[in-house]
Amino acid sequence: MTEKKRTFLQEATKQAAFLVAIVVVLALLSQLGRYVPFIGSFTNFFRNPVNLSVFLPFIGAVTLLFFDHRKHDLIRGWAVFFTVVPLIIVSGLWLGWWSALAQLLSPSSFLGETMLVWTRFVPDVTGFTYLFDRAWIEISGISIHFITGLDGLSFPLFLLTAFIGVLACISSFGIKERVKEYFVLYLMLVGGMLGVFAALDYFLFYVFWEISLVPMYFLIGIWGGPRRLYAAIKFFLYTLFGSVFMLIAIIVLFLVTGMESFSMIKLNNPEMVSTAAMWVRLLMFGGFFLAFAIKVPLFPFHTWLPDAHVEAPTPISVILAGILLKMGAYGFLRVLYPTFPDLGYILGAFIGILAVVSIIYGALVAMVQPDLKKLVAYSSVSHMGFIILGIASMTVDGYNGAIMQMIAHGLGTGALFMLVGVVYDRTHTRLIKDLSGLMITMPRFAFVMYVAALSSLGLPGLVGFWGEFLIIKGTFTSNPVWQQIVALGMRGDVMMRVFAICAAVGIVLTAGYILWMIERIMLGREHPRWKGMKDMVAFEYWSLVPIAAFITVFGVYPAPMFRLFDYFSFTLAGKSQMVGF
Repeated sequence: MTEKKRTFLQEATKQAAFLVAIVVVLALLSQLGRYVPFIGSFTNFFRNPVNLSVFLPFIGAVTLLFFDHRKHDLIRGWAVFFTVVPLIIVSGLWLGWWSALAQLLSPSSFLGETMLVWTRFVPDVTGFTYLFDRAWIEISGISIHFITGLDGLSFPLFLLTAFIGVLACISSFGIKERVKEYFVLYLMLVGGMLGVFAALDYFLFYVFWEISLVPMYFLIGIWGGPRRLYAAIKFFLYTLFGSVFMLIAIIVLFLVTGMESFSMIKLNNPEMVSTAAMWVRLLMFGGFFLAFAIKVPLFPFHTWLPDAHVEAPTPISVILAGILLKMGAYGFLRVLYPTFPDLGYILGAFIGILAVVSIIYGALVAMVQPDLKKLVAYSSVSHMGFIILGIASMTVDGYNGAIMQMIAHGLGTGALFMLVGVVYDRTHTRLIKDLSGLMITMPRFAFVMYVAALSSLGLPGLVGFWGEFLIIKGTFTSNPVWQQIVALGMRGDVMMRVFAICAAVGIVLTAGYILWMIERIMLGREHPRWKGMKDMVAFEYWSLVPIAAFITVFGVYPAPMFRLFDYFSFTLAGKSQMVGF
């Protein structure tokens, strides 16, 4: 046995022992908690699978602070451990592992009681699963609760975050400088993103939203490219600008409703804000819209994205495209449209125009990019435009397509950024004109590139097809109530069909720049400078092959994904029908 394998087995054994120790400690605390209420609350908090998944990366970040900064392999291994465990937990909730395990354990034991809580996720139920609600801060008559839970919207995005978090962590093995600081910030970022999708209290949601901002700023600013400081500051200022408006909207919403808590479950109700003056509702809608549109980003708030993508290190570009942008679209579906469906109708033409401009503009700009990473960055602007167009249609198909497109974009574009990093690490160039014949030089790399690129252009049989198909279908057949609304001199339903046709043109443009990119870098004669260049190494395989597998599996058989969020889309569309237009 080689020294490297021996070291790996030793660390794996330590990690397994660490898990066992955590279970034993929690079991002891659970017994003690029967007599000491505070300890009982602590164990109940971490017995909740959502809370445990959210806070494990934060615990990992604190743990890594005590590691010797020179032991890079040790730090990398434990960072992966603290991202893999949340993925295992959430995957078990999806596939029913923990429910099966509960049948084998005594119901009176600590693990038995815990597994009974960790039931299989059932998406077609009213309300939230794994709901945890405890008073957190009581001040001046205001009650801020720590509320977490998952439903058909948040569960697939929570799962996607855990999955991409692991793969981007493995992809981070290429980081050579200040490794300890990098992984501490990385784990904080993953925890913050998981928290955004789990939070059901506006105050808690805002805290996690901001937590995800700070590590990203440092990860770009320290480990980025030559213009990293400019890109990091621009990203920070844009996002912070939107966050301020979101905070104002949250405060106004709290004051208007007269509630004593910031609970999303209670406040995300159109009836709670229906008595407010129109200008007040427009103020709240505008505040939330600005924050989420900047995060998506929607045209014309997109200018921070190309700089951030190009200058960020490859794993952080993956996180940025795969997860962080989805936070904006998630805000539209979690906050904006459930709370203000009537304003969604009234301003649907405006939002649809911005979405269509994003689709066409992003595709056209991507087509003329000489830099491979910038091409993928502008493709994100175009693909996120599809998501917002699907949401603006306010139909079941539109909502289903938007959520599916979030998953497809997270997988496909995340893989493309990793592949750009693979090329750059070997050639130290991202210029398309300097790359050719890579299919001959790196055949395994070429296979994954074809899968990711063809998924991004929406090829049937790959996961990228389903979202775009449903978005165009939902937009073209948008609600009959649109016939009662005249927008910009055009009947509303006619305008939505025009939007659908424009989106279809965007798909053609996407096919154009993707196929042209493939032709220039993959086909043709092998470039003499890259002859004999190494194909992907082990950690690159481990970070890319799982994505390619899921792109294919969910492209051929998307039903397991649709089952997760179809009920949510149906419920939200039904709420939209009740606004009285």
